[in-house]
Amino acid sequence: MTERRPAFCTTATTASTLCLAICLLAVSGCDSHSDTPTEGEDQIRRGQTVRAGDDSTAPLDDTLIGTVKSRPGTPAGSQACVECHQDRYETYMQTAHSRSLRPVDLEAIRTDVAMDHQRSKRSYEIINRSGELWHREWLHFRAQDAPNQDSDPKLRTAEMPVEFVMGSGTFAEAYVLRDGGYLLQSPVTWYTADQAYAMAPGYDEQVHRGCNRVVETHCLFCHVGNLSREQPQHPKITELAIGCRRCHGPGERHVQYHRSHAESPDAEAPPDDARLIDPTALSRSKLESICAQCHLNGDVVVETFGNDIWDFVPGNEFAETRLVYHAEDGRADDPFAQHFDQMWQSICYQESETLTCATCHDPHHAEPATDRATLHRDHCNRCHNHQACGVPLDQRKAENDNQCVLCHMPSRPSDAVHSATTNHRIAVYSSSPPNEAPPANAPVTLRRVQPLPPGISPEQAATADRLAEAYWLLENNGDTTKTRGLDAGSIEASLLESSDASAPHVLSALARLADLQSESAADASQAIRHSERGQSYADRALADPSIGHRARVGALEVLANHQYRAAEYEAAVETYQRLVTLRRSAVDHYNLGLALGKIRRFGPAEQAFREATRIDPSYPLPYQSLSVLYRGINPQLSAQMERLSRSLIQNAR
Repeated sequence: MTERRPAFCTTATTASTLCLAICLLAVSGCDSHSDTPTEGEDQIRRGQTVRAGDDSTAPLDDTLIGTVKSRPGTPAGSQACVECHQDRYETYMQTAHSRSLRPVDLEAIRTDVAMDHQRSKRSYEIINRSGELWHREWLHFRAQDAPNQDSDPKLRTAEMPVEFVMGSGTFAEAYVLRDGGYLLQSPVTWYTADQAYAMAPGYDEQVHRGCNRVVETHCLFCHVGNLSREQPQHPKITELAIGCRRCHGPGERHVQYHRSHAESPDAEAPPDDARLIDPTALSRSKLESICAQCHLNGDVVVETFGNDIWDFVPGNEFAETRLVYHAEDGRADDPFAQHFDQMWQSICYQESETLTCATCHDPHHAEPATDRATLHRDHCNRCHNHQACGVPLDQRKAENDNQCVLCHMPSRPSDAVHSATTNHRIAVYSSSPPNEAPPANAPVTLRRVQPLPPGISPEQAATADRLAEAYWLLENNGDTTKTRGLDAGSIEASLLESSDASAPHVLSALARLADLQSESAADASQAIRHSERGQSYADRALADPSIGHRARVGALEVLANHQYRAAEYEAAVETYQRLVTLRRSAVDHYNLGLALGKIRRFGPAEQAFREATRIDPSYPLPYQSLSVLYRGINPQLSAQMERLSRSLIQNAR
């Protein structure tokens, strides 16, 4: 790694330093960095740049629509289907899918609420500001750690408008914030069962991202009907909620054909490119692929052949676009995320040729609010005679109201929804679903969930398996309980032997693996060799015009870090500047400021540090560098920055 604290000279920088004291302590905004404040103190001491992690982002265009109707000149949206399929459209609009992402309705949202999260020393306010929904986040200091002597020492770390409500509300409602051109996930979620706000899944921790998580294009896939990807970092949403094309495929030619033949009822059958996908006419695996594109979840995903999730088209095998893996590391499965995996392990599924998601779930109709027990029992009775049950009917009625699912698909707690959700492994349970997790000290393995489709060869699958290991290791670097038995060097060697070793997404992963080995090298010479190898991989990846957005971001980060370590500061500045246009990260702006300082461009360096504090006011390292920068020109402001940096570090302990 390279120096964090450049030896800035103490000459004046820009006139903007005079107003900095006012804005830094009251600034709002947030975004992602993977480094925690407790790590930051050690990094300040060692004077090193910071890894920004894997939070590649894609800012969104301001032009968004609030209904399923598409904008003129865009691919056919669900509104076009109404012309011929009014009844289907109306029933679909009652389903949860039609509410996957929607505008804010203040009348349906509880506002003027404050919420404390003591574990992270943060609090949140949900407020109605002049008819708009806003979320505000505060970081609270212990009295001994406060940067000043206020009676209620705290730092405002975010204050942003809520742009969208994400999720149907069946289990929960998440909130999407806007900061300029970016959409961010709020740490606050409304839980329907509790009728209360609480921390979003993954945020009920001592250290969490705050308002740091950018809602990326792959996050939007399961909530947005359609968007344009002409500029991956600036997608334009053309259909807000999940619509007809998600299951039936693109409908532009279909609409054009039938509109042009509306007055010709005896016209010939439409050509193949004007036909929609009928899911019921597909093979079982291809029908399941339609549901799997959003409902098959895992710990790691590998997009095959460099594909993107948005490349999937109904009628194809989903595994030919994305392979999903589950980390076998001693944890119990989350039933909310493992429905497919559970169903595929069921004897009912394995001994049937027709059982699938659509057997029980009708995507065109919402489940009735009442008498769901009868509906679900009828599903089971299509194949099973209730008299064949080993439990007498009177006993079944007394114990579980004769509901098959209560015994054979019992609910289990889920961290994802603050509620119980149905276990989709249909079986006979003695008491509770078995936990077949491996021993806690067993080596971690990444199990591929899906069966391989014909379009993927065993060699290609092996490459995907190694990529899954690489992504898991890179994501969880430093957590040995999650990475036992995984070795970056071995994974790198295996990937180099694959036939896809020259693909840009593989080269980007190789670059990051080499960079990881450089950080943990035993001596400086080893670190240099690993870093140079990472640079070579990154250069090759970036030279490929087909490189995807996330692979590009990963390669640029490795390249920038290498250039800084090698004292190639001019080149590092250029690479970091490219990086900050592709993702919103306080770490990237901080590292850009370090590189600018090395070439004595102190004005732009100050601006980069200021932007880092605007993005994430709780990130201590930019304040430390600003303190050094101001030491000779404004000692009072320098001391203020030093106190705030120290307070943030100490408060995180």
